Amino acid sequence: WTIPEIASVGCSASQASLQFTHNSILEGRGYFKDCARGRLSGDMDGFLKVVLRADSANKHTIVGVHILGDGANELIQLASILVHSGFTAEQVCKTPFAAVTLSGLFQSACDDALLKSPLRVNNGRIAHGNS
Repeated sequence: WTIPEIASVGCSASQASLQFTHNSILEGRGYFKDCARGRLSGDMDGFLKVVLRADSANKHTIVGVHILGDGANELIQLASILVHSGFTAEQVCKTPFAAVTLSGLFQSACDDALLKSPLRVNNGRIAHGNS
């Protein structure tokens, strides 16, 4: 047990870079302070981080999730399903999450990572870099 709670499943970014093509690894974060439930909990330092492998412009597989903050012990259950079932960030972004819950951090983190993807689709075209 730890205070603050810490939970992790799958690869870290450095582990993923060794296991997969280095240029294909992305990270995204969702911060507790940016969601209503996180603010209600008073945990302003907590975050959920996803590690993605960019397989193509429309497929970014979740290979790791790392959580620090109140509720990490419960959020890790969904994280484990996402990692071990090969879910993509695109699937998570299209999934509705209940309001005023920490589980919405999965969407925030996946959105953050997808915005950084060098393979990002922009208006139906692949955009290279951060343009």
